[in-house]
Amino acid sequence: MPGMQGMLKIKTDQTGSRTILTDCYFEAPFKVAKPIYDGSVLELIVMSASAGVLEGDRYSIDLILTENACLRMLGQSFTKVFQMPDGGFAKQELTAHVAPGALLEYLPQPVIPFAGSFFESNSKLDVQTGGRLVYSDILSCGRYGSGEVFQFSRLRQHTLIRYNGLPVFLDNILLEPSTQSLSGIGFYEGHTHQGVLVVIDPQLDGAFRDDCRSILKKFPLEYGVTELAGGFTLIRALGHSCQQLQSCFSLLVQKYHSLCER
Repeated sequence: MPGMQGMLKIKTDQTGSRTILTDCYFEAPFKVAKPIYDGSVLELIVMSASAGVLEGDRYSIDLILTENACLRMLGQSFTKVFQMPDGGFAKQELTAHVAPGALLEYLPQPVIPFAGSFFESNSKLDVQTGGRLVYSDILSCGRYGSGEVFQFSRLRQHTLIRYNGLPVFLDNILLEPSTQSLSGIGFYEGHTHQGVLVVIDPQLDGAFRDDCRSILKKFPLEYGVTELAGGFTLIRALGHSCQQLQSCFSLLVQKYHSLCER
């Protein structure tokens, strides 16, 4: 079943002490709100003209940050993946290129896969030497408040982050409730939501990971904090609501900001 062929292309440059938007092109359902600034960081909120992701939709997002540019990408609302009655699927492709000295914070809203939905997501992010990245991804079990838990057909997420051309994070997730016991051991183990936060910054050390553990302990989550190749940081957490994970990740990102200001 054919769907929307949505496209979003963003390019930023650094001019003086501020990052400016030099290219912004989008096709439905994507829209971009008027840029705002948080200090020297350019902040963009991505909106959608559609109520959610439909069967046959194909989305493409391309982000280019030139040297020393600072961009924060946010979502306006949760990504709702609707039922796909004809057995098709929807797909999103994300590519990002972060030049030396640049900072990309990619912090979208959580994904909610409805019953009977099939969604694929492929993300490739390339960070050059001296570049920085904060990448977040939160996944719900479905419309939890309506009692819809792991009723989607299939969900696949493939994420590759490279630093200076070398892979530092590769995540390949395939969730298929009809063949997997997602509530059991080795999967969610009684939890309903998962989230991942990756911080790529060559200036950080183990003290940042210790700070992250101190914050995570304040939340009723199962979590792990891992040192990636290059001394970078991976946080993976299991919880019982999107809001729980969002609140935790927000504090972790705020902690990162406080260290950057020193």
